[in-house]
Amino acid sequence: MFKILIVEKNIMQCKYLITYLNNIDINFKVYGIAYTLNEIFELLLTENFDLILLDANISDTIYNEFFNFLKSKELIKYKNSVILIIDNNKNINNVSSNFYINNYFFKPLNKDTFSKTIMHFFIEKNKDMIINRIKFELQKLHFKSSYKGTQYLISCIYQSLILNNKLDFSLFTDIFPIVAKEYGKSVDCIYGSIKSTIKNMFYDCDEETLKDYLNYYDIISPPKPKEIICQILENINI
Repeated sequence: MFKILIVEKNIMQCKYLITYLNNIDINFKVYGIAYTLNEIFELLLTENFDLILLDANISDTIYNEFFNFLKSKELIKYKNSVILIIDNNKNINNVSSNFYINNYFFKPLNKDTFSKTIMHFFIEKNKDMIINRIKFELQKLHFKSSYKGTQYLISCIYQSLILNNKLDFSLFTDIFPIVAKEYGKSVDCIYGSIKSTIKNMFYDCDEETLKDYLNYYDIISPPKPKEIICQILENINI
């Protein structure tokens, strides 16, 4: 469960934020909404939030004391965990160098940009957990972890998740170039290794397991990389 704190005194702005969050395909809960220093400090000390949405216009005093409190209590667990919501006419200094600030948005919020940023934040925050879940799914199909193709496939699935579109993407345009750059390989090398690894999996995995996993009535040839990726994206259900 992704735990969120909203620091905001404007009720309508809170409603907008929660509505936008509800449209993002993540498992989250708003564990607190606060706008006084006492409320904020108590929540920061008693809860462990994954993300804090802070209205930078709430007041100069609260804004400054919020970060002073994090520093004084050495709450390093909130490193890169604060996203600011800023009025266009508000001048905020030292945003890029602030230990706790991850990103910021200007009002009025762009729903699509906000959703993509929050989704990306969630994925990066939970990278180790997500990678382990991907590996677990691949093990069900008897992919061998020692194969380079399996490692490339894990990266492809992870990058597809960041793309935040579980069906409408091109491996050769959107995914393979990123993975190729990550490993210092060519796109053809990434594709060839994954294709070879899937072929090995096809002969190692029993037919019924593969059919059940991919929801196929029958299977006579190795599945395509995108079929594997899309099915795993659906199964890990981030």
